[in-house]
Amino acid sequence: MYGENRTVVSWKAVCPVLEKNIPVYEEVLSVLNAVTDVSPVDEKESWVFTAFLEANIDPEKIKEVFLHAAQASGDTNVAVEISPVYEDDYQSCLKQNFDGFCVGSFFIHNGLDWVSHEMVEVVIPAEMAFGTGEHPTTEACLLMYEKHSENHDLTNGLDMGCGSAVLSIAAAKLHGTKFLAVDNHAQSVEIAKDNVAVNEVSDLITVAESDGFQSAQVLEGAPYDLIFANILAEPLLQMSDDLARVLQPNGVAILSGFLEDQKEKIYTAYQKNGCKVIEEMLITNKVGTWVSAVVCKK
Repeated sequence: MYGENRTVVSWKAVCPVLEKNIPVYEEVLSVLNAVTDVSPVDEKESWVFTAFLEANIDPEKIKEVFLHAAQASGDTNVAVEISPVYEDDYQSCLKQNFDGFCVGSFFIHNGLDWVSHEMVEVVIPAEMAFGTGEHPTTEACLLMYEKHSENHDLTNGLDMGCGSAVLSIAAAKLHGTKFLAVDNHAQSVEIAKDNVAVNEVSDLITVAESDGFQSAQVLEGAPYDLIFANILAEPLLQMSDDLARVLQPNGVAILSGFLEDQKEKIYTAYQKNGCKVIEEMLITNKVGTWVSAVVCKK
């Protein structure tokens, strides 16, 4: 179809959207495990929404999901352009643009041309197309984990919707915390396994595929004294009962991936399940103000 004998590592989909509809597109594209970004076109309300998706997804399926997002947001016209991202182009771009960044005690980098750094290293290899950890929700999760781990003896963690497993890797390397890291996307699970191996924490982190809390492995590992759930508003609401059920008394869960105007619904759902919000962190980017919160089970 695309006529080039090169390895496709992902698809890049670009679509103009109204600023007010960006959260809808973020939510809908999450079903395809999309990594997204937005940029303003001009001083009007029009933005460019960009999504990177796994290489094994049919481009026609991507178009269908964009159409669903358009319908859900009330857009009358959707014009999505899909193009392949090749391995050599991606690695070259990542090497130039992902030189590593600091979050608290952590230094997250791609392992290319690496020079020793006096921080806790978390390596996201350059060949991995997703989950470098640069999103503000990941930053907030790491900062709040580092703060609250000082006051809690956290030994049994669950990384729900782990993606690249950057959160569980960071916690395991800082404090030796054991984790079960799960995701419902097969490619994310394979990427997480590779990242865990590269960071030499395979003895601490088990990676598995699970649709939320439904797998026997997640249930057998309970109760957890620490849960990362850096996902989106709707799944956080849907899993509030299950998450609270497997969180041990006085255990903490770090919830993230939702916007400020969504937080009250989420807080109410977890409070109904015996969890108290003890801290929140707000970080604003082009999409809006993202909220991350620490809840503790009473």
